[in-house]
Amino acid sequence: MKNSPKSAEIAKITKFDDYQNQAFKTALFPKIGHNIVYPVLGLAGETGELSEKLVSGVTSTLLITYELGDIFWYLNVIATELGIYLREIAEITTEKPIVSFVEYENKCKYGITNKFEYTLRLNGEVGKLAEKIKKMFRDDDGDLTFERRQLMYNNLKSILWYFNGLASEFNISLSEIATKNIEKLTSRKDRGVLQGDGDER
Repeated sequence: MKNSPKSAEIAKITKFDDYQNQAFKTALFPKIGHNIVYPVLGLAGETGELSEKLVSGVTSTLLITYELGDIFWYLNVIATELGIYLREIAEITTEKPIVSFVEYENKCKYGITNKFEYTLRLNGEVGKLAEKIKKMFRDDDGDLTFERRQLMYNNLKSILWYFNGLASEFNISLSEIATKNIEKLTSRKDRGVLQGDGDER
């Protein structure tokens, strides 16, 4: 089995906004701030990669945490590209103000108890989000209209809900996912290897 990605220890991340701000500092792609396509494609790729690992029998909690971290990163970058905080999406579900990950986790009640069903539903919602990007180009010449943006918010709400449910099935908190993700990306940034392929950078 491959070694875990290199990481550098950082302070524990417990709040939605703190993670989103730190995540965006590690973003490295063309037209940052005006490019919704890149993170949506990245989200689709990472959810597919997680599915592949689960089907192949990967059980390491640490490796799954890193894979969930990649998904969480893209989800937060999508929110930033839309000009919102993911916390605001969480608040649509809870119908109450949210600051910390724990507040959201405690408000979510799930009837699903199967990791693979969560994974399938997560992939399905990501696919719906990608479909809206396709139609953005087909129908609106690549312009993200107000109406389509609102529909994407609903997709993000469902994606976050299924994502958190899947994490809870592995007994991994959003705080653990966020912290490990920023540790990994900070290490890569410090070593100048944010770009490139492979988990072992």
